[in-house]
Amino acid sequence: MKKFLRYTLKGLAIFFGVLVLVYTVAYVYIVAKKKDIISQIKEQVADKLNGEVQIGDISLGFLAQFPRISIKLENVSIKDTLFNQHKHPFFEAQRVYASIGVVNLIKRNNPLNAIQIENGNLYVYTDTSGYTNSYLLAPKSATGKVDKPSTAKTEIQSVKFINVRLILDDKRKKKLYDFAVKKVTCRINNSDSLLTLKTSNNILIHNFALNTDFGSYVHETQMDGNFSVAFIKSRKQLNFENIEIRFKNHPFTLSGTFSFTQAPTFALKISTKDINYEEAKALLTPKIATALSLVKIEKPVDEVFADISGPLNGGDPLVNIKWKLEDNNVQSPFASFADCSLEGSFTNELIAGLPRKDPNSRLQFHNFKGDFEGLKVTSENIYIDNLVYPMINADIKTNFNLTQLNSLLGSRTLDLHEGKGLLDVTYSGPLAHNSNRNTALTGKLSFSDGVIMYHPRNLPMTNVSGNIIFKKTDVYVTEFKGNVQGNKLVMSGSGKNLLALMNTSPGKILLDWNIYSPSLNLNSLTSLFKQRASAARTSAGKSKLGSTAKNVDEIVDQANLRLNIKADKLSFNKFTASEVKASIGLINENWILNNVSLQHAGGSMSISGSLLAKNSRFYGSSIKVNMHNVDVNKVMYAFNDFGQDGISHENLRGKLTSTVDVTMNLDRDLKGTPQDIVGYVDFSLKQGALLNYAPMEKIQQVAFKKRNFSEIYFAELKDRLDIKNKEIFLHRMEIQSTVLTLYVEGIYSIVGTNTDIGIQIPLSNLKKRDGDYTPENKGADSKGGASIFVRGRPGPDGNVQFKLDLFKKLRKKDKDKDKDLQATDSTQVKP
Repeated sequence: MKKFLRYTLKGLAIFFGVLVLVYTVAYVYIVAKKKDIISQIKEQVADKLNGEVQIGDISLGFLAQFPRISIKLENVSIKDTLFNQHKHPFFEAQRVYASIGVVNLIKRNNPLNAIQIENGNLYVYTDTSGYTNSYLLAPKSATGKVDKPSTAKTEIQSVKFINVRLILDDKRKKKLYDFAVKKVTCRINNSDSLLTLKTSNNILIHNFALNTDFGSYVHETQMDGNFSVAFIKSRKQLNFENIEIRFKNHPFTLSGTFSFTQAPTFALKISTKDINYEEAKALLTPKIATALSLVKIEKPVDEVFADISGPLNGGDPLVNIKWKLEDNNVQSPFASFADCSLEGSFTNELIAGLPRKDPNSRLQFHNFKGDFEGLKVTSENIYIDNLVYPMINADIKTNFNLTQLNSLLGSRTLDLHEGKGLLDVTYSGPLAHNSNRNTALTGKLSFSDGVIMYHPRNLPMTNVSGNIIFKKTDVYVTEFKGNVQGNKLVMSGSGKNLLALMNTSPGKILLDWNIYSPSLNLNSLTSLFKQRASAARTSAGKSKLGSTAKNVDEIVDQANLRLNIKADKLSFNKFTASEVKASIGLINENWILNNVSLQHAGGSMSISGSLLAKNSRFYGSSIKVNMHNVDVNKVMYAFNDFGQDGISHENLRGKLTSTVDVTMNLDRDLKGTPQDIVGYVDFSLKQGALLNYAPMEKIQQVAFKKRNFSEIYFAELKDRLDIKNKEIFLHRMEIQSTVLTLYVEGIYSIVGTNTDIGIQIPLSNLKKRDGDYTPENKGADSKGGASIFVRGRPGPDGNVQFKLDLFKKLRKKDKDKDKDLQATDSTQVKP
C-alpha cells in the first residue's frame, strides 16, 4: 500500500512538474511574442471576417481552460464599416479565452482548438433598407477579395459562452431573435460531411419573433437542456431529433430542420405533456395566445403538439397546434364545462394559399364531451374561424331533465317542473355577445312529459311534449301538445328571423301560432286576458346563460302573436259553439280579432273587432258580430238576453240573422257592462214566435181579451236597434202576426227609468184571423189605417205598464230624438 502511494505521488509530481514547465514555457513565449500572437490572431480573424477587429490586451489564462493552455483576450470588439451610423457593434466581449495547441503555435499553424467568451454581445443587424453587418460572417472570397493560400485547418473542438447576448435583428424582414446566454457549452465534432454539436444550454430567451408584427414565441422564457444537433454540409441543413429542452422548467421534446439554401426554410415540431394551459399560451405569440384565450382550462393539458414551419428569410410561418384534454374543467365565452374531454387544434392557414393571418385562422375542438351545470353535453366538432371577427360553428347534443333548465335560465316568465329534453343542434354565428351579425341555428329541441308554469298569467301547462325546430334564423314549433286548465291543445308555430331579432328588437318579432283543441273552455283561460303579473326571477337566481334567458323573457313579453285557432267545440259561460276558427292578433296586451267564425245555435256566426287594454281592470272593446240563421232563443240564452230584461230567451223563437256593431268595456274576466254599450243591431227574425210574453198578454187584457196572445207567430221581423246612453231606441217596426198587426217604436231604458214604448194597433185587427192565416209584411212605413195607440211606461213597481195613448204623445214627442239617434249611426266606432 505504501509502495502504491509512493508511486502515485511520484507520478502526480512528474505530471504537475511537466505542466508547470509547459505553462512556464508558454508564459515566457507569450510574453516574448505577445505582439506577434495578437497580430497572428487578428490576421486569422481578419481572414474569416470582413471587419475592424480590436483586442485590448492578451495574457495567459491559467484556470479558464485548465489544464489546457489558453490565451485570454480582453476587450475584444468587431465592428462593421457603418457602425458609426447604426451604433450596433457586431461583436463585443470583455474576455475571450482561446485554447491553443502549443505545437501548432510554434509551427505557426492555426493554434485554436477551443474558445470561451465571457460578458459579451453578438449583434447581427439589418436595417429597413436592407443593409446588414452580417457580411462580416462571409469569407473574403464572397466579398470579392482573394483568399490567402493556407494549408491550416481550423479544429475548434469546444465553444463556451458565459453571459453573452446573442441578437439577430432584421428590421427589413421583421425578425428578432434575442437570447441572453447565461452559460452554453458546445462540443464540436467536425468531419468532411457532418458537423455535430453537442451542447449544454442555460439561456433566457427574450424574443423569438418570426414576424415582429405578431410578437414573439417563448417571450422572456428560460430554456435549459443538453442536446446534440447535426449540420449536413452538402445539404446546408441543420437537424435535430427528439431533443429534450425545458422551457420554464417544463420538459419539451423538439425535432427540427433548418435549411440554409438559397430559399432558406425551417420546420419545427414541439411536443409536451401535462402542461398548464396558461403557461403553454405564454410560449406562443400574443395573437395566437389571444385566440386560445377564448377558452380557459383549469387543469394541465394532457398532450400538446406544435408544428411550425416556413421561410427563414421573411413571411409568416405555418402554425399548427394540437392538444388533448381528459376530465378537465373548461370555460368559454358561452359556458363552463366540468369533467371535459376533447381534442383541440389551431391553424393559421385554414385555406391554403391565403395569407397566414388571423382572418385565415381556425381554432377547433373535436370529440368534445363535458358537464354543463349537470347537463351532459357532447359535440363532434366545434370550430372558430376568423379571429378578427370570430365566427363559431358547433354541433351540440345533450339529454336532460327540463327542471335542470330552471337554474340555467333563471327566467322570470317560465318555470319547468317535470319532463325530459333532447337538444341536437348546430350553431353558426358570431362569438361576440349582442352582435347583430348573421346567426344560424339548425337542429331540434325535443321535450316530453313536461310541466310548465307561465308566471305572468299564473297558468300551468301539463303533459307537455313537442319539438322546436331551428332553421338558420327561423324557429318552428311542431307537435307541441299539452293540457292547459283541462283544455287539451295541439299547437305549432313559427318565428321568422327570430334568432336575429331576439338580441336587438324583440318587439319586432312576429310569431305565427296555430292552436287546435277538441274542446276549448274559455272560462278556464280567462287569466290570459288579465294583466300580466310582474314576475321576479326564479329561486335559481341570476341566469347562467347570460342574455339568453333575458332574451327568452323579452320574446314572451314583447313579441307579437298571430294566432290561428281551431276547436271542434267551444264554451264560455252559457255560450257553446262548434267548428270554431279564429285568426287573432296579440300585440302587447291588445287582442285583435281579425276573423272568428263558428257554428252556434243551429246557424253560423262571424266576429271581428278588438280588445284594447285600457288599464289593469278593463279592456275597451269594439266588436262586430254577424249571425246567420241562428235560433234566437239559444243566442239570447247564451248572451244572457244581451243584458236586458225586456224580453227573455224563453219568450222568443225563430231564425235570426243579425249584425251587431257595438263598443263597450269588458273586465278582465270578459264580463261586459251593458250600460256602456254604444252601437247598433240590425236584425231579421224569420219563422218567429212570441211565447208567453207578459207585455203582449197585457195588451190582450186591454184590447183583445178573447184572443190568445200567449202564442204568437210572426212574419219576418226586421229592424234596427240603436244603443246609446243606456238606452235602446227601437225604430218603427212592423209586426205581422197570427193574432194582429202591430207597429212598435220607442225607447227601452236598460236601467229602467226612461222606457217609453209606443204600440200602434190598427183597427183592422178587430177582424179575427183564421187559424190558417199566414201573416205578411206590408212595410214599416205603412200607416196602418185607423188605429188604437198604446204606450208603455215604467210603473210604480219599476215594471213597464201599458195604457191607451189617445193623443199619440210618443210619436210627437220623440220625432226629433229619432232623427238624432239615426245621425249617431255614422259615428259608431268600428273594430
